[in-house]
Amino acid sequence: MTILQRLSSQLRAFRCEERGQSLVEVALASPLLLALVVGTTDVGRYIYLDIAVANSARVASHYAAQNLMLANVTSTGAQVTAAANNEVSDVNATVAVNSSNVCYCYNSSTATFTCSTPVSTRPCNSTSTDHRVTEVHVTASSNFKPLFTYLGFPGSIAVSRTMVAQVTP
Repeated sequence: MTILQRLSSQLRAFRCEERGQSLVEVALASPLLLALVVGTTDVGRYIYLDIAVANSARVASHYAAQNLMLANVTSTGAQVTAAANNEVSDVNATVAVNSSNVCYCYNSSTATFTCSTPVSTRPCNSTSTDHRVTEVHVTASSNFKPLFTYLGFPGSIAVSRTMVAQVTP
């Protein structure tokens, strides 16, 4: 028997052998399945953080809108930030809070003015239907860091939500 015939018979026997085929399939499929699981986990973590940031902005705006004294965000900024951070404590994230007041006349949305304007110089009419409206705008933001760095994606993604609440007089 020549070398070529022996090699040909060994190759035929090797083709018919199925031992190890499953191991090769698992070795090829495992990285894809692992990437799919990790990617799905990161998407879930991002959605969870997004919901938590939106809830913290909502809680902080409602806290600041309880009354006119709390709506003065320059003096209660730390309290509004603490209310927002209490909401995201289970996510192990901190949120940066940026809050501001907007004052305008009820029937004239173009007549905005600073909320500290004295009553006598406000552009609102003295009628009962044209009164001052104060809103608190709260923007909560945080950064999402994926478990792994993916090709083409940034290492950190900013998550930001803004909520508006009308101050209770």
